[in-house]
Amino acid sequence: MAFAVLGVRALGSNFWPHLEEGNLWIRATLPPTISLEEATPYVNRMRQIIRGFPEVVTVISQLGRPDDGTDATGFFNAEFNLPLNRLIPGPKVWTREADPADE
Repeated sequence: MAFAVLGVRALGSNFWPHLEEGNLWIRATLPPTISLEEATPYVNRMRQIIRGFPEVVTVISQLGRPDDGTDATGFFNAEFNLPLNRLIPGPKVWTREADPADE
């Protein structure tokens, strides 16, 4: 009975996708009347700005609707996938207890 319970818990786990926790997904909305040729320089500039942060490994962007057709959007939709470098510490976060303005 114990082996059956342990076996059922692991059943199908090899089909689960690998989660990329800690990465960022950014969605930008441009004016709805923009064309593909007009939107491309904006997306390229956004990629350059995002890539300037040391935590970002690379920037993967898609302009327009998703390939699977799940969103009915036009060329005004830009999506960015940002894999982050986990070896670089993030920026220092101020907490209420450590706020120097209270002193």
